[in-house]
Amino acid sequence: MNDRVELLAARAGQLANAGQWDEAERTWLEVRRLAPRHAKALFSLGVHALKRGDTAAAHELLREARKESPGDLLVLMMLVAACRQREDLAAEREARIEKLENDLAVLKKKLATLEQKVTELETPAPAPATED
Repeated sequence: MNDRVELLAARAGQLANAGQWDEAERTWLEVRRLAPRHAKALFSLGVHALKRGDTAAAHELLREARKESPGDLLVLMMLVAACRQREDLAAEREARIEKLENDLAVLKKKLATLEQKVTELETPAPAPATED
């Protein structure tokens, strides 16, 4: 990704954080024009569409964002919200299941890390070498 795209993305985030929604959306549109598969632009434009009540556009943009950033829980949560607002129960169910599967994968990784730490703690340290 080039520097211009990342600078525009940072600017769009700043504008959104400052409550300047229309300008932020225009900036995200420019990011998307320059980088059509930019995950954060797709996500942010989906959020803007949802905020405007354009649930069809929000759903499509968030689905695209999910393809570009499949493990992003925030994208999945917003996709669930878009599906709910569209009253698309099948798509909402699918997104919820995907989020739960993602949550389960994260928990399994954490459990494996904890089990490894417990094993390390239970393993006795080697006896100090003695001088003969």
